[in-house]
Amino acid sequence: MSIHDTSITFGDNVLAPQAWIEFANEHPDQAQIANDEPMENSDAVMNTLAEINEKVNGKIYPNEAAQGWTIYPQTGKCTDYVVTKRYELLRNGFSPSCLLIAEVVTPENEPHAILVIRTTGGDYVLDNRNEMI
Repeated sequence: MSIHDTSITFGDNVLAPQAWIEFANEHPDQAQIANDEPMENSDAVMNTLAEINEKVNGKIYPNEAAQGWTIYPQTGKCTDYVVTKRYELLRNGFSPSCLLIAEVVTPENEPHAILVIRTTGGDYVLDNRNEMI
């Protein structure tokens, strides 16, 4: 089975991180929620994901000491990459309900934020630590 053949299963609702709540208060247009279906999977969607992933990963210099969640900082941590990619995807017509922020654990056993994009062809991950979608 290909990694692209599965979708993430959802469980119980959880509280948002305090940093997201602060970000949402500062950027209410970025905190919108909708109950849409997953994005239709197409070459155009995949091309947009690839372009935005590459663009944002190249614009922000990694800095794990950065504070807050910021759109397009000069330096930033994983959450800055995530909210910047989400911002760009929203500007490109993606539905907010298809753009999920998830926390994972790195091989170094550190928490790390990624952006999950839900499509009809499965779920895809944009990550500043990996250029591959």
